Amino acid sequence: MKIVKMDTNSFWKGEAGVVGLVEDQAHTFKTKLYLKNGQVKDYSCTCEKGNSYRGICAHGEALFAYYKEYQAESSSGISSVKRINL
Repeated sequence: MKIVKMDTNSFWKGEAGVVGLVEDQAHTFKTKLYLKNGQVKDYSCTCEKGNSYRGICAHGEALFAYYKEYQAESSSGISSVKRINL
């Protein structure tokens, strides 16, 4: 899987929104994450498993991992993660 685009927004103390396009084989899925205190509290994805009560889909997991890497590199001042706006 490849994160094609990512955009982030901060809402309130410890809350953030992450929107991304995740490429998986020949398909691209729009994935949205709602984070509170660094944890995924809600998400949606345009894949067939995207709004399952069974947990976050693989695209949501990939976007969250990419976001955490971006946050870690942003705070260290060294960045190899390219931020791409939607």
